[in-house]
Formats: sequence, C-alpha cells, structure tokens
Amino acid sequence: MLCSNCQKEEAQIHPLYGVMPGLACQKKREIQQSPRGYIEFTSESIKRDRVDYADDIIQPYRSGEVSKKYIQKYGTKGIEVTEKEIKKAMDNPDVWSGESNSYYRE
Repeated sequence: MLCSNCQKEEAQIHPLYGVMPGLACQKKREIQQSPRGYIEFTSESIKRDRVDYADDIIQPYRSGEVSKKYIQKYGTKGIEVTEKEIKKAMDNPDVWSGESNSYYRE
C-alpha cells in the first residue's frame, strides 16, 4: 500500500491507527514548525467598531456575577438581581475587566 501523502513510498501500518503516511512524509511533517504568535483575522474597521459600540453589546452577567458597567448603563430593569448583588457589583471592579472567557451566567 502506498503513502497517502506522496503516493511514492510504502505506507506504515500502525496496530492502533491503521494506515499511516510513509516514514519520509512523517519526518517531513515533524520538521515543520507551527506558526508562532497570534494570527489576526479581524479588520481594522471591526476592531474600531468593537470599541465604538462596546456599550451596546455589554452583557449583564459574567460567570454568575452582575456587571457593574451594565448596571451603570442600563440599570437593573429586565434582570433579576438582589440588593446584595448590586452592592457587590458596585464595590468591586467590573466583571468584564478580568481575563476569563466565560460569558454565561452559571
């Protein structure tokens, strides 16, 4: 059976994974380095719009905590929060200033 990449050399048969590329193709793939750093796909206009319209897309909760910015911008109408949660949100830095990726109320 021939290598699935180059169709020139013999393919390797692995007991668990089955047919694998030939040894030369495997070595070539190992030598290739992954790209370093972050590749930016967002245009400058989208970046600018994100800054300009940030207040329009802010969410009321992050990881179950109320957003200080949301309360300051829109108040508490439409969300269910206790006075304790409001006080905690106003006394602490905003939940959107952290590093977490969680955008949903848990």
